[in-house]
Amino acid sequence: MSAPKPEDIEAALPEELREFVLVTCNVKPHEGFPQLCKAIGLAFTRFQFIPIRWREIDLILTDDPPVVHTPSGLLTIVPRKGLAAMAFGDVIFLRASQLFQVEFDFQVIAVLEELTHSLLNVKDESLASWIVAYLYSDRVAYVDGKYASASAYHAHWPPKAKDWEALYLGKDLDVDCLKRKTQQDSATSAAPTRKD
Repeated sequence: MSAPKPEDIEAALPEELREFVLVTCNVKPHEGFPQLCKAIGLAFTRFQFIPIRWREIDLILTDDPPVVHTPSGLLTIVPRKGLAAMAFGDVIFLRASQLFQVEFDFQVIAVLEELTHSLLNVKDESLASWIVAYLYSDRVAYVDGKYASASAYHAHWPPKAKDWEALYLGKDLDVDCLKRKTQQDSATSAAPTRKD
């Protein structure tokens, strides 16, 4: 199995959007990588029809812990437990350790949520989830603060007052991701492959 490369992810993105996405890929080979590339591509395909002015974003697929190599240093992110993805400004982190374990639809949802946070400047988790459910309404619905199969629920927009609920407030930090990193061999400390 060959090492995953940024070009693999870029190939899955809609051609019109590739110039706006700077991809970094720092993950070990995994049999779930091709599926994740397809999920990322589908998320961007769904999102591309929102009438926004696209700007350049960084999309970083990384093993734990999420790390950003910069000319002036190293930034390590300690995510909340179970967090599959996160946006920090124009940087979207995708955690391979979480995304390789889940089904395709959840992978798409995770990427759509972070695109919503980053490109639409939506900070509220519930609102972001409602937007994702709207963009991916043929597959999911947002019900009682959770995603559910769209076939089991009738989508409604706008959400009712009782539907607004924070998702991540009670989750602890995943400090174990730092321990996993120290247990890996030192060969992974090399700078990730990044296409400029």
